[in-house]
Amino acid sequence: MMLYVDYIGSVPNPKYKYHGGSNYTKKIILYLLEHLEDRHSVCVIWPRWHRPGDELEEKIYHSKRCMIMQADEINKSIHVQENSVFFFPLLRTRRFPILEKVKQYWPSAKICLTNHDVRWIDIVPDKYDAFYAVKYSYALELAKYIVLKQLYAVCIKKYLKHADKIFTVSNDALQKLVRIIPVVNINYYYEMAFIETNPVQKRFYQEYILFVSGGRKEKNFARALEAFCRYKKETQNQMYLFVTGITSDILKRLCRNPKTDAELVKKWVKVFPYVDYRTLSDLYRQCRFLFYPSKNEGFGLPVLEAALYGKKAVASYVSSIPEVMGCFETYVNPYSVESMKNALVWMEKNCQPDAAFYEKIEMVKKEGEMDMKQFAKDLLDF
Repeated sequence: MMLYVDYIGSVPNPKYKYHGGSNYTKKIILYLLEHLEDRHSVCVIWPRWHRPGDELEEKIYHSKRCMIMQADEINKSIHVQENSVFFFPLLRTRRFPILEKVKQYWPSAKICLTNHDVRWIDIVPDKYDAFYAVKYSYALELAKYIVLKQLYAVCIKKYLKHADKIFTVSNDALQKLVRIIPVVNINYYYEMAFIETNPVQKRFYQEYILFVSGGRKEKNFARALEAFCRYKKETQNQMYLFVTGITSDILKRLCRNPKTDAELVKKWVKVFPYVDYRTLSDLYRQCRFLFYPSKNEGFGLPVLEAALYGKKAVASYVSSIPEVMGCFETYVNPYSVESMKNALVWMEKNCQPDAAFYEKIEMVKKEGEMDMKQFAKDLLDF
Protein backbone atom coordinates (compact mmCIF):
# COMPACT_ATOMS: atom_id res chain seq x y z
CA MET A 1 0.00 0.00 0.00
CA MET A 2 1.21 3.48 -0.85
CA LEU A 3 0.96 6.18 1.80
CA TYR A 4 0.99 9.74 0.47
CA VAL A 5 1.96 12.22 3.19
CA ASP A 6 1.12 15.86 2.54
CA TYR A 7 3.95 18.22 3.49
CA ILE A 8 2.60 21.21 1.56
CA GLY A 9 0.44 22.24 4.51
CA SER A 10 3.25 21.85 7.03
CA VAL A 11 5.83 24.28 5.68
CA PRO A 12 6.43 26.79 8.50
CA ASN A 13 5.30 30.36 8.07
CA PRO A 14 8.40 32.53 7.36
CA LYS A 15 7.45 34.69 10.37
CA TYR A 16 7.44 31.70 12.76
CA LYS A 17 9.88 29.17 11.35
CA TYR A 18 9.67 26.93 14.40
CA HIS A 19 6.06 25.82 14.53
CA GLY A 20 4.52 23.06 16.65
CA GLY A 21 2.31 21.68 13.86
CA SER A 22 5.18 21.63 11.39
CA ASN A 23 7.44 19.94 13.92
CA TYR A 24 4.72 17.33 14.53
CA THR A 25 4.63 16.51 10.80
CA LYS A 26 8.38 16.05 10.56
CA LYS A 27 8.47 13.77 13.59
CA ILE A 28 5.56 11.69 12.29
CA ILE A 29 7.19 11.23 8.87
CA LEU A 30 10.53 10.23 10.39
CA TYR A 31 8.81 7.77 12.73
CA LEU A 32 6.86 6.20 9.86
CA LEU A 33 9.99 5.86 7.72
CA GLU A 34 11.73 4.03 10.54
CA HIS A 35 8.89 1.75 11.66
CA LEU A 36 6.60 0.95 8.71
CA GLU A 37 6.67 -2.57 7.34
CA ASP A 38 8.34 -3.22 3.98
CA ARG A 39 4.97 -3.91 2.34
CA HIS A 40 4.10 -0.23 2.82
CA SER A 41 5.65 2.56 0.79
CA VAL A 42 5.78 6.26 1.63
CA CYS A 43 5.63 9.17 -0.76
CA VAL A 44 6.01 12.67 0.71
CA ILE A 45 4.23 15.33 -1.34
CA TRP A 46 6.74 18.14 -1.05
CA PRO A 47 6.01 21.79 -1.97
CA ARG A 48 7.91 22.62 -5.15
CA TRP A 49 8.93 26.07 -3.88
CA HIS A 50 10.39 24.87 -0.57
CA ARG A 51 13.91 23.67 0.13
CA PRO A 52 14.88 21.80 3.30
CA GLY A 53 15.46 24.37 6.00
CA ASP A 54 16.56 22.35 9.03
CA GLU A 55 18.09 19.04 10.03
CA LEU A 56 14.78 17.16 10.23
CA GLU A 57 13.69 18.32 6.79
CA GLU A 58 17.08 17.30 5.36
CA LYS A 59 16.62 13.79 6.78
CA ILE A 60 13.21 13.46 5.15
CA TYR A 61 14.15 15.00 1.82
CA HIS A 62 17.24 12.81 1.37
CA SER A 63 15.87 9.63 2.92
CA LYS A 64 16.23 6.47 0.85
CA ARG A 65 13.14 5.01 2.51
CA CYS A 66 10.62 7.35 0.88
CA MET A 67 9.87 9.00 -2.43
CA ILE A 68 9.62 12.76 -2.78
CA MET A 69 6.93 14.05 -5.13
CA GLN A 70 7.28 17.78 -5.76
CA ALA A 71 4.02 19.61 -6.41
CA ASP A 72 2.45 23.04 -6.08
CA GLU A 73 -0.73 21.51 -4.70
CA ILE A 74 -2.54 18.19 -4.57
CA ASN A 75 -4.59 18.02 -7.76
CA LYS A 76 -5.48 15.54 -10.50
CA SER A 77 -2.26 16.26 -12.41
CA ILE A 78 -0.23 14.17 -9.94
CA HIS A 79 -0.02 10.40 -10.36
CA VAL A 80 -1.58 8.39 -7.53
CA GLN A 81 -1.74 4.62 -7.17
CA GLU A 82 -5.07 2.86 -6.70
CA ASN A 83 -6.21 2.02 -3.15
CA SER A 84 -3.73 4.39 -1.57
CA VAL A 85 -3.92 6.33 1.69
CA PHE A 86 -3.58 10.11 1.89
CA PHE A 87 -2.39 11.47 5.22
CA PHE A 88 -2.65 15.17 6.10
CA PRO A 89 -0.65 15.73 9.34
CA LEU A 90 -1.47 19.44 9.36
CA LEU A 91 -4.42 20.70 7.34
CA ARG A 92 -5.17 24.40 7.60
CA THR A 93 -8.76 25.56 7.19
CA ARG A 94 -8.24 27.14 3.78
CA ARG A 95 -7.15 23.73 2.43
CA PHE A 96 -10.14 21.75 3.77
CA PRO A 97 -11.68 21.54 0.23
CA ILE A 98 -8.77 19.30 -0.80
CA LEU A 99 -10.44 16.44 1.11
CA GLU A 100 -13.45 16.59 -1.20
CA LYS A 101 -11.21 16.82 -4.27
CA VAL A 102 -9.14 13.78 -3.28
CA LYS A 103 -12.34 11.71 -3.12
CA GLN A 104 -13.39 13.05 -6.52
CA TYR A 105 -10.05 12.44 -8.25
CA TRP A 106 -9.22 9.08 -6.65
CA PRO A 107 -12.41 7.35 -5.40
CA SER A 108 -10.50 4.32 -4.10
CA ALA A 109 -8.22 6.44 -1.88
CA LYS A 110 -8.61 6.63 1.88
CA ILE A 111 -8.05 9.87 3.79
CA CYS A 112 -6.54 10.28 7.24
CA LEU A 113 -5.78 13.60 8.87
CA THR A 114 -4.68 15.11 12.15
CA ASN A 115 -6.73 18.01 13.47
CA HIS A 116 -4.74 19.64 16.25
CA ASP A 117 -7.29 22.06 17.68
CA VAL A 118 -10.31 24.28 17.01
CA ARG A 119 -8.42 27.51 17.54
CA TRP A 120 -10.73 29.68 15.44
CA ILE A 121 -13.53 28.83 17.86
CA ASP A 122 -11.51 28.89 21.08
CA ILE A 123 -9.50 32.10 20.89
CA VAL A 124 -11.73 35.05 21.69
CA PRO A 125 -10.14 38.46 20.95
CA ASP A 126 -8.31 39.87 23.91
CA LYS A 127 -7.59 43.53 24.64
CA TYR A 128 -3.97 42.63 25.32
CA ASP A 129 -3.71 41.65 21.63
CA ALA A 130 -3.67 45.37 20.82
CA PHE A 131 -0.07 45.59 22.00
CA TYR A 132 1.08 43.23 19.22
CA ALA A 133 -0.39 45.33 16.41
CA VAL A 134 0.53 48.66 14.87
CA LYS A 135 -3.20 49.41 14.58
CA TYR A 136 -5.90 47.54 16.46
CA SER A 137 -9.65 47.76 16.91
CA TYR A 138 -11.09 45.43 19.55
CA ALA A 139 -14.62 45.88 18.16
CA LEU A 140 -13.45 44.96 14.66
CA GLU A 141 -11.50 41.92 15.89
CA LEU A 142 -14.51 40.75 17.89
CA ALA A 143 -16.76 41.05 14.83
CA LYS A 144 -14.22 39.09 12.74
CA TYR A 145 -14.06 36.41 15.42
CA ILE A 146 -17.85 35.95 15.45
CA VAL A 147 -17.94 35.55 11.65
CA LEU A 148 -14.88 33.29 11.45
CA LYS A 149 -16.14 31.10 14.28
CA GLN A 150 -19.32 30.35 12.34
CA LEU A 151 -17.46 29.81 9.06
CA TYR A 152 -14.98 27.47 10.72
CA ALA A 153 -17.75 25.31 12.18
CA VAL A 154 -19.42 25.15 8.76
CA CYS A 155 -16.14 24.12 7.10
CA ILE A 156 -15.54 21.36 9.64
CA LYS A 157 -19.02 19.93 9.09
CA LYS A 158 -18.79 20.19 5.30
CA TYR A 159 -15.30 18.86 4.64
CA LEU A 160 -14.15 16.66 7.52
CA LYS A 161 -16.89 14.15 6.69
CA HIS A 162 -14.72 13.14 3.70
CA ALA A 163 -11.98 11.88 6.05
CA ASP A 164 -12.03 8.15 6.76
CA LYS A 165 -10.09 8.64 9.99
CA ILE A 166 -9.34 11.73 12.07
CA PHE A 167 -6.53 11.81 14.60
CA THR A 168 -6.01 14.45 17.25
CA VAL A 169 -3.41 15.03 19.95
CA SER A 170 -5.44 15.62 23.12
CA ASN A 171 -8.73 14.71 24.75
CA ASP A 172 -9.51 18.43 24.94
CA ALA A 173 -9.27 18.76 21.15
CA LEU A 174 -11.27 15.55 20.64
CA GLN A 175 -14.17 16.72 22.82
CA LYS A 176 -14.34 20.07 21.04
CA LEU A 177 -14.32 18.43 17.60
CA VAL A 178 -17.07 15.92 18.32
CA ARG A 179 -19.32 18.71 19.58
CA ILE A 180 -19.15 20.15 16.06
CA ILE A 181 -19.15 16.94 14.02
CA PRO A 182 -20.40 14.10 16.26
CA VAL A 183 -20.51 11.26 13.71
CA VAL A 184 -16.88 10.73 12.79
CA ASN A 185 -14.13 8.10 13.15
CA ILE A 186 -11.84 9.96 15.55
CA ASN A 187 -9.30 9.12 18.21
CA TYR A 188 -6.48 10.87 20.01
CA TYR A 189 -2.88 9.84 20.50
CA TYR A 190 -0.50 11.24 23.08
CA GLU A 191 2.20 13.11 21.22
CA MET A 192 5.74 11.80 21.37
CA ALA A 193 8.55 14.36 21.49
CA PHE A 194 12.03 13.87 20.13
CA ILE A 195 14.78 15.41 22.24
CA GLU A 196 18.38 16.21 21.42
CA THR A 197 20.89 13.80 22.99
CA ASN A 198 24.07 15.34 21.60
CA PRO A 199 26.17 17.57 23.89
CA VAL A 200 25.12 21.19 24.32
CA GLN A 201 26.51 23.25 21.45
CA LYS A 202 25.70 26.79 22.57
CA ARG A 203 26.32 27.89 26.13
CA PHE A 204 24.26 30.57 27.85
CA TYR A 205 25.92 32.00 30.92
CA GLN A 206 22.96 33.88 32.42
CA GLU A 207 20.31 32.38 34.66
CA TYR A 208 17.07 32.56 32.71
CA ILE A 209 13.44 31.56 32.42
CA LEU A 210 12.46 30.33 28.95
CA PHE A 211 9.37 31.40 26.99
CA VAL A 212 8.79 29.92 23.50
CA SER A 213 6.86 31.27 20.48
CA GLY A 214 6.36 34.70 22.05
CA GLY A 215 5.41 36.36 18.78
CA ARG A 216 2.08 34.53 18.50
CA LYS A 217 -0.76 36.29 20.30
CA GLU A 218 -2.37 33.11 21.59
CA LYS A 219 0.82 32.31 23.54
CA ASN A 220 -0.06 35.26 25.79
CA PHE A 221 3.38 36.85 25.99
CA ALA A 222 1.89 40.34 26.42
CA ARG A 223 0.59 39.38 29.87
CA ALA A 224 3.60 37.21 30.60
CA LEU A 225 5.92 40.18 30.01
CA GLU A 226 3.95 42.32 32.45
CA ALA A 227 4.07 39.47 34.99
CA PHE A 228 7.84 39.12 34.54
CA CYS A 229 8.30 42.84 35.23
CA ARG A 230 6.33 42.52 38.46
CA TYR A 231 8.34 39.43 39.41
CA LYS A 232 11.66 41.23 38.82
CA LYS A 233 10.61 44.23 40.90
CA GLU A 234 9.56 41.99 43.75
CA THR A 235 12.57 39.67 43.78
CA GLN A 236 15.36 42.02 42.64
CA ASN A 237 17.28 38.97 41.40
CA GLN A 238 19.58 38.34 38.42
CA MET A 239 17.11 36.22 36.42
CA TYR A 240 16.69 36.88 32.69
CA LEU A 241 13.76 36.02 30.43
CA PHE A 242 14.75 34.40 27.11
CA VAL A 243 11.99 34.46 24.47
CA THR A 244 11.98 32.62 21.15
CA GLY A 245 9.89 33.33 18.07
CA ILE A 246 9.62 37.08 18.58
CA THR A 247 11.28 40.08 16.94
CA SER A 248 12.62 43.17 18.65
CA ASP A 249 9.93 45.21 16.86
CA ILE A 250 7.13 43.18 18.45
CA LEU A 251 8.86 43.41 21.82
CA LYS A 252 8.91 47.22 21.50
CA ARG A 253 5.18 47.23 20.74
CA LEU A 254 4.47 45.09 23.81
CA CYS A 255 6.31 47.66 25.90
CA ARG A 256 3.56 50.15 25.04
CA ASN A 257 1.61 48.46 27.82
CA PRO A 258 1.82 51.10 30.60
CA LYS A 259 2.13 48.30 33.18
CA THR A 260 5.26 46.92 31.48
CA ASP A 261 8.58 48.52 32.44
CA ALA A 262 10.39 49.18 29.14
CA GLU A 263 13.75 49.83 30.81
CA LEU A 264 13.53 46.61 32.79
CA VAL A 265 12.61 44.71 29.62
CA LYS A 266 15.55 46.21 27.74
CA LYS A 267 17.96 44.98 30.43
CA TRP A 268 16.52 41.59 31.38
CA VAL A 269 14.68 40.22 28.32
CA LYS A 270 16.59 38.60 25.45
CA VAL A 271 14.80 37.73 22.20
CA PHE A 272 15.55 35.00 19.66
CA PRO A 273 13.56 35.70 16.46
CA TYR A 274 14.28 32.21 15.13
CA VAL A 275 16.05 29.22 16.64
CA ASP A 276 16.71 25.90 14.97
CA TYR A 277 15.93 22.61 16.65
CA ARG A 278 19.37 22.23 18.25
CA THR A 279 19.50 25.76 19.62
CA LEU A 280 16.03 25.32 21.08
CA SER A 281 17.17 22.12 22.79
CA ASP A 282 20.16 24.00 24.22
CA LEU A 283 17.81 26.68 25.54
CA TYR A 284 15.61 24.05 27.21
CA ARG A 285 18.55 22.25 28.80
CA GLN A 286 20.06 25.36 30.37
CA CYS A 287 16.96 27.26 31.54
CA ARG A 288 15.75 27.30 35.14
CA PHE A 289 12.20 26.50 34.06
CA LEU A 290 9.67 27.07 31.28
CA PHE A 291 7.09 29.87 31.40
CA TYR A 292 4.13 28.99 29.16
CA PRO A 293 0.81 30.71 30.06
CA SER A 294 -0.75 30.07 26.63
CA LYS A 295 -4.41 30.91 26.06
CA ASN A 296 -4.98 27.94 23.79
CA GLU A 297 -3.18 24.75 22.78
CA GLY A 298 -3.98 21.67 20.77
CA PHE A 299 -1.56 19.74 22.95
CA GLY A 300 1.14 21.81 24.68
CA LEU A 301 4.34 20.39 23.19
CA PRO A 302 6.74 22.88 24.87
CA VAL A 303 5.63 21.64 28.30
CA LEU A 304 6.42 18.07 27.25
CA GLU A 305 9.74 19.05 25.67
CA ALA A 306 10.81 20.95 28.78
CA ALA A 307 9.86 17.98 30.99
CA LEU A 308 11.85 15.56 28.85
CA TYR A 309 14.88 17.80 29.40
CA GLY A 310 14.19 17.67 33.14
CA LYS A 311 12.71 21.15 33.44
CA LYS A 312 9.53 22.14 35.22
CA ALA A 313 7.00 24.62 33.84
CA VAL A 314 4.73 27.43 34.95
CA ALA A 315 1.90 26.83 32.51
CA SER A 316 -1.68 27.78 31.78
CA TYR A 317 -4.48 25.61 33.17
CA VAL A 318 -6.73 26.02 30.10
CA SER A 319 -7.32 23.79 27.06
CA SER A 320 -5.13 20.68 26.77
CA ILE A 321 -2.04 21.81 28.68
CA PRO A 322 -2.79 20.00 31.98
CA GLU A 323 -3.07 16.72 30.02
CA VAL A 324 0.66 16.82 29.24
CA MET A 325 2.19 16.39 32.71
CA GLY A 326 -0.85 16.35 34.98
CA CYS A 327 -0.27 17.38 38.59
CA PHE A 328 3.50 17.66 38.16
CA GLU A 329 3.48 21.23 36.83
CA THR A 330 2.47 24.59 38.31
CA TYR A 331 -0.63 26.05 36.65
CA VAL A 332 -1.81 29.63 36.39
CA ASN A 333 -4.81 31.59 35.21
CA PRO A 334 -3.63 32.88 31.79
CA TYR A 335 -5.78 36.00 32.19
CA SER A 336 -4.36 36.93 35.61
CA VAL A 337 -1.01 38.71 35.65
CA GLU A 338 -0.92 38.42 39.45
CA SER A 339 -1.39 34.65 39.21
CA MET A 340 1.59 34.44 36.85
CA LYS A 341 3.80 36.67 38.98
CA ASN A 342 3.11 34.65 42.11
CA ALA A 343 3.88 31.41 40.29
CA LEU A 344 7.20 32.76 39.00
CA VAL A 345 8.20 33.77 42.53
CA TRP A 346 7.27 30.32 43.84
CA MET A 347 8.88 28.38 40.99
CA GLU A 348 12.19 30.18 41.32
CA LYS A 349 12.61 28.47 44.71
CA ASN A 350 10.98 25.16 43.76
CA CYS A 351 12.11 24.40 40.22
CA GLN A 352 14.34 21.45 41.06
CA PRO A 353 12.57 18.24 39.92
CA ASP A 354 12.18 15.47 42.45
CA ALA A 355 12.17 11.68 41.98
CA ALA A 356 8.41 11.62 41.34
CA PHE A 357 8.80 14.13 38.51
CA TYR A 358 11.34 11.88 36.79
CA GLU A 359 9.09 8.85 37.30
CA LYS A 360 6.31 10.78 35.57
CA ILE A 361 8.63 11.56 32.67
CA GLU A 362 9.33 7.84 32.18
CA MET A 363 5.59 7.15 32.18
CA VAL A 364 5.05 9.91 29.62
CA LYS A 365 7.80 8.53 27.38
CA LYS A 366 6.23 5.09 27.47
CA GLU A 367 2.77 6.49 26.73
CA GLY A 368 4.10 8.45 23.77
CA GLU A 369 5.90 5.41 22.36
CA MET A 370 2.84 3.17 22.76
CA ASP A 371 0.48 5.71 21.21
CA MET A 372 2.83 6.37 18.29
CA LYS A 373 3.07 2.65 17.58
CA GLN A 374 -0.73 2.35 17.63
CA PHE A 375 -1.04 5.48 15.48
CA ALA A 376 1.19 3.97 12.78
CA LYS A 377 -0.94 0.81 12.84
CA ASP A 378 -4.26 2.66 12.69
CA LEU A 379 -3.05 4.91 9.88
CA LEU A 380 -2.82 1.99 7.45
CA ASP A 381 -5.38 -0.38 8.95
CA PHE A 382 -8.08 -0.40 6.22
